Amino acid sequence: MVGSAQVRVGRAFLQHGSILVEDDQEVLEALRAGGEAGHEPPGVGAGAATRVTLAELLGGTPERGALEKALLEGLEAVLGGTWEPGAYGPERESLIEKRAHVYRSPEWTWRR
Repeated sequence: MVGSAQVRVGRAFLQHGSILVEDDQEVLEALRAGGEAGHEPPGVGAGAATRVTLAELLGGTPERGALEKALLEGLEAVLGGTWEPGAYGPERESLIEKRAHVYRSPEWTWRR
């Protein structure tokens, strides 16, 4: 589940806003290492020891609806107010579509 921004500059990969539901980070580790997974330079794989997924914490992969409900309830409990699923209006959707091709492109993600 991701609502994030990401950028890769050289071997550095910055991503924030991620909640790992399941862990399949081998590809990311390989990209950070500049080669194959399992061949990381010192310190690159160090985050693996501290990563934990929702599936690990809950003993199984949660269903999307249950995950969304829990997230909204958690936001309400911590931040107050009333939280509910929503959608962007047509004007905002139009602006998003005008820029989406840039951020969906491999060139954007893998630029150096």
